[in-house]
Amino acid sequence: MYDALTGRYTFTCPAQGRSRVTLSAFRTFERLPGAAHPAVYHIRFACTCGDEHDGLVSHDELDWAPLGLQGGVFLNLMTDRLEPLADELREVAAARIKAGEWSWAIFW
Repeated sequence: MYDALTGRYTFTCPAQGRSRVTLSAFRTFERLPGAAHPAVYHIRFACTCGDEHDGLVSHDELDWAPLGLQGGVFLNLMTDRLEPLADELREVAAARIKAGEWSWAIFW
């Protein structure tokens, strides 16, 4: 659902089939009662089709996924090898936090 390389969330769209939006496209979100681990949020987002749609997103997708600490690989064009993405994104996340760009966990 969240792509750490582009910083976009993927949701379904009735008009386009799929929409990729940034966090700034979220208009409202509220925690749903029930599951606590992970917590689930109902969101309303501004779609690229021009309309607003509803979606569901977990706490992990909102809070931890933007840090890029989960697995994944990328093709290193310099070496022509698949390399793990987590180490690279962990360094970027640490640099952003040191610069004052905090994770959403700070605001909950």
